[in-house]
Amino acid sequence: MSYEQIKDLPPPEFKRLCGVHIATFGRMVEVLKPELVRTGKKGGQPKLSVEDHLLIA
Repeated sequence: MSYEQIKDLPPPEFKRLCGVHIATFGRMVEVLKPELVRTGKKGGQPKLSVEDHLLIA
């Protein structure tokens, strides 16, 4: 399930699926985004968004 599919769920449903509140998930994305964005670096670019990386972890 991708972030695009669950981002519009009500907060209790989002917490049930992800294990964290939607506000906490947003703060986690803010912290991870600078680490996972690889613009201009050698190698392949990630195919998943930062949100999807976090859901997998």
